[in-house]
Amino acid sequence: MEFMQLNNYGIRKMVSIEPVMDFDSRDFLYMLQDIKPEFVSIGADSKNNNLTELSSKKIKELIYHLKKITRVIIKNNLNRLLQ
Repeated sequence: MEFMQLNNYGIRKMVSIEPVMDFDSRDFLYMLQDIKPEFVSIGADSKNNNLTELSSKKIKELIYHLKKITRVIIKNNLNRLLQ
C-alpha cells in the first residue's frame, strides 16, 4: 500500500523532519500536502553529524508554508538555526 492511500482509511499520520536538511521546498510541500499529516515536527542535527543544514531564512519559509497545511511542532534544538 502506498503511503498516500492511508488517507482513504482515516489513519492519523505525522511527519518528522529531523534533521532538517536542504531540499526542493516546492516539491517537498506538495508531498506533505498530499500526505495530510496531523502535524509536522521539525528539528536540527542534534547528533552533530555535520549534515548540511538550512539557512534560517529557508527554515522560516518552510514553517510559514507548513502552517498553512498543518500544525507545526518546532523542536528546541532548531532554535540555534532560527537566529
